[in-house]
Amino acid sequence: MEKLNHYVVYHNTEKRGYSIEDELSVDEFGISTNKTVDSLIGSTIWVISGAGKPRSYTLSYVFIVDNIGNLRNQDFKYFAEGTMGLRFLPSIPLNKLPWFKGFLESQFRFNFGLREIDQKYIKELESLVDNQGAENPDSIILSPSLLEFEQLEIDQLTNEDYKLALTNLKGALSATDLRILKANYESDKHTITATKLANRVGFANFAASNLRYGLLARKFCEFFQIQPNQYLSILVNFKKIENEWHWIMRPELVSAIRELELFRNYIQPNILQDLEEQKDTYDSIPGKTTRKAITESRIGQGKFRADLINYWQGCAVTGCVEFELLRASHIKPWCKSNNIERLDLFNGLLLIPNLDVAFDRGFISFRDDGQIIIGHSLNEETLLQLGINHSMQLRIVEHQHIHYLKQHRKLHLFE
Repeated sequence: MEKLNHYVVYHNTEKRGYSIEDELSVDEFGISTNKTVDSLIGSTIWVISGAGKPRSYTLSYVFIVDNIGNLRNQDFKYFAEGTMGLRFLPSIPLNKLPWFKGFLESQFRFNFGLREIDQKYIKELESLVDNQGAENPDSIILSPSLLEFEQLEIDQLTNEDYKLALTNLKGALSATDLRILKANYESDKHTITATKLANRVGFANFAASNLRYGLLARKFCEFFQIQPNQYLSILVNFKKIENEWHWIMRPELVSAIRELELFRNYIQPNILQDLEEQKDTYDSIPGKTTRKAITESRIGQGKFRADLINYWQGCAVTGCVEFELLRASHIKPWCKSNNIERLDLFNGLLLIPNLDVAFDRGFISFRDDGQIIIGHSLNEETLLQLGINHSMQLRIVEHQHIHYLKQHRKLHLFE
């Protein structure tokens, strides 16, 4: 199988260089071109639009090609289309991104039509999917078709095959890739939905999960030299429950991850990533002391932690007073909070480590009266091992807490 590359297609709204349909169906994406499309199956197409003077560029949509063919019209000779993709509503502005000028020059300002993307810019484009996603879920895509494809080859993959792939792909798997695998692997019965994956990993919505998991799966397809119609099938089996697709990690992949102890020493990169991605929201604030307090609040240190210790006088649930063990955690995530909320002591809980991780990852939440809510993914045996039980509750709840608790429950689908 040929290497599965990334390409860009440019749509000039004044001079139609490539045809982009005004109304795309929710389950199909496509482009038309005069360049040969024979090698595009399995490749990723990024569609960028431009308008006005000076030119304003936006990312319109991205998809993986699963069908190509000839066109019978005078404008274009060929088409490429796919059902796995993500449309951005509204389109994502590109001009002010620090890397875009170099990307634009590498593409000769889009003067040559369909063109392969340099490797160094692929991660930048993928980060737009990770961080922004599509705002309108009605624009989305992607449900497994369960068609007959190279299933036999996939079903023959063994535990040893996946161990070999994980070992050899180590340098090619991004931090986001690892978070995706980890979320699926650690879910109850190794089963997760696109919506739950989005919440666990930090994607905008289920559509971003669909596309990013598909891009990750494609790396395994390329390694194994298998090209199925549904890339995700190389990592998961599909089961539809109450009109929602569930991704069940393949048993051979589960055992490979377990035997390799892939996540034994895994450190979440979220903190440094949040600080870097949100830098513009606090870097211009006057006063070095205030900026420091905001950044320290993300890592549970400084004034924010001191305020929580002074307020809670121990774990917010258990009352544990071994302060060196307690973690200062935001109720409304730091990355989704404004600078006032980031330092608001009512947006914080002081928790023992097991409760902190479970709360941060959305396995548990709390009602307005402080009563614990436990997600379905934690069974009774796991709860016992973690020392978490249904009678737990916050020792103090004031009206200032309720707004933040509601947002936490909403974010993690408890209401």
